[in-house]
Amino acid sequence: MSILSRSSADTSTVYGPEADVIMTATILGFAAARIMQHQPFSFDMENPHDWTAMNGNKQGEFLRDYQGFLNALSALSEVLENNGIDATQLKDAQSAEWEPGALITGRAGGAASGNKHKGVKGEWQQFLREQEVKSPIGYCGRGAYTGFIDDPSIFQASLLQPTKRRVIPNANRKRWNPGQPYWGLIDRGNVAGPQSSVNLSNDPRVGMGPIQWNGNAPGVVGYTHGMSWAMREAVKEGPWITPYEIATGSDTTKMASCFACTTYMYAAGYPPSSIHLGRGESWVPLPEEDEGDLYNTIARSMNLRWHLDCYNYLRLGGYMLNFHSGYKLATTEHKTALTALGNKLEAIDREEAGNIVLDALTVHESDWKRINRALKPATKKSKPTYFA
Repeated sequence: MSILSRSSADTSTVYGPEADVIMTATILGFAAARIMQHQPFSFDMENPHDWTAMNGNKQGEFLRDYQGFLNALSALSEVLENNGIDATQLKDAQSAEWEPGALITGRAGGAASGNKHKGVKGEWQQFLREQEVKSPIGYCGRGAYTGFIDDPSIFQASLLQPTKRRVIPNANRKRWNPGQPYWGLIDRGNVAGPQSSVNLSNDPRVGMGPIQWNGNAPGVVGYTHGMSWAMREAVKEGPWITPYEIATGSDTTKMASCFACTTYMYAAGYPPSSIHLGRGESWVPLPEEDEGDLYNTIARSMNLRWHLDCYNYLRLGGYMLNFHSGYKLATTEHKTALTALGNKLEAIDREEAGNIVLDALTVHESDWKRINRALKPATKKSKPTYFA
C-alpha cells in the first residue's frame, strides 16, 4: 500500500522518503501520547557491553551513531516543544547490558511505572530459559529473540517461541509490494556471501530455512517477533503472566524492543523494559488465522487495538509536522509524502491503518536515521498550539 501508489522499487528515491515520514510521524505521535499521559519513557541506545574489546574503528562507529541518535532526539524535541508539549520528558538512556540469557520484559500495566525490567520467579521457567541459552530451539543468528513467559502461579504455564518468518499474501490485506521477489526479506548485512542466502539457510545460526512461497503470487516477507507470541500466551494463561524475549545466541546484544514492537506492546498493555530507535526490519503483528479459534480471537483483538493506535499516532504526528513543527521536512520528496500521508489517513479505514507502518518497515533502516533524513531545523519557530 504505497501512499503515493508508485510502482518503482527504488527505495532511496521513492519508498525511502515515504518510510522516513511515516516512521517520524508515528514516533512523534507515540512520544506525545506518553508525555500527555504523564507516562515515563525513554529511547535507549545499545549498551556497548564490550567497549574495551572494540577496536578504534568500532568505537568511532558507536560514537558517531550515538551522536546521530542524539541529533534525532533533538529534532523530535523541537517539534514537540513547538506544539506546546513538554519535550523535557523525551529522554535518552542506555539499554541494559547484554549477557547470555538476558531478557527484555513486557511488564503488564507498566506504562505508568517507567517500564522497568522484572525478574523471572518460576523455577520451571528459569530452567527453560537456561536451556534455551545452552541449546536454542530455533533461529539464533543476528536479531534472534525467543518469546518466553513467566508463570509464578501453581499452573506453571510455559512457552518458548522464536521469531517466525511469514509470507503475507497481497490478497490478505492491501500491502506495499513493488513486485520484487522476497520483498521485505532481511539480508545478511555485513556478512560475506550472496545476500539472498541469509534467511534461506537451514542452519539456525544463519537463517530460518526456505521460504514457503505460494507459487508466483505476490507477497511480502514479515517477521513476528518472539515477544508477540509471548504476549498472546500471557493473555491466554492469566493476568499474572509476564511475557519476555530472550536474546538468543551471541550475535544479538541489543536489550531493547524495536519501536515497531514497542507500539504493539503498548497496545496490548505490556510496555517494554527498554525501547530503541534502531531497525525493526519487516516486523509484522500476530497472524489472525490458522492458529486455532482462541489464538485467532486473541490476535484479532490485539491487532485491532494496534491498528487504531497507529492511526492516531500517525494523525497526531502528521499534524505536528504539518502545522507547528519548528522543523521543516528536508526534501521535496518528504514534503510530498507528508501531504499524501494526510490524504491517505482521511481515506482509509482506521482498523487497517497499521498497514502504513508495516509498509515503511519493509524499507530497512534505523528509525533514528529516518528522523535525521526527514527533518531539518527551521529558521523561524512557529507559534505553539497548546494541548490540554
